[in-house]
Amino acid sequence: AALGATMNTPRMQIEPPSRQSEWISSGRASPGMPIRLHVLFKKTAAQRFALEATLLKVSDPDSASYARYLSRDAIDALIEPAAEAKEAVLRWLEDEGIEGAAIVGDLVSINVSVTRAETLLSTELHQYRHLERKDVPSIVRAATPYTVPSRVATFISLVSELVHFPSLPIVLPV
Repeated sequence: AALGATMNTPRMQIEPPSRQSEWISSGRASPGMPIRLHVLFKKTAAQRFALEATLLKVSDPDSASYARYLSRDAIDALIEPAAEAKEAVLRWLEDEGIEGAAIVGDLVSINVSVTRAETLLSTELHQYRHLERKDVPSIVRAATPYTVPSRVATFISLVSELVHFPSLPIVLPV
């Protein structure tokens, strides 16, 4: 089932590629190039509310919780995905032959080649370079919308490192 499962499953688009005029495609990314992707789980309304309420309390000088900042573990506990979501996403990745997926907080990290990422997400990855800043390394981004199977789309907010381009500070001549 590993490589063929992607093509025969109903799929859902997560995010359209964004376009930034200062980044231009240099063409297809090298098929064997390794990339790291992060699959971000959707937050429930209750998780968003709890996180926002906690952030407001620790930021409010009138609150008894003022300046009692949460540890990474406490934040992870607030936003931990449901067991059903974790199982579904890990099963999808396993079905696709992705090994070594690691859940950290509210995301799953995977290391794959460009070819595997393109197959997994039914997209085409390109190498992009900054139009004006030649000192900035090129980056890999999706040139076409990416999709995930419908069975996991309800659990996924986005796959990072695919559509957003970094904003760079302006360097003024000296």
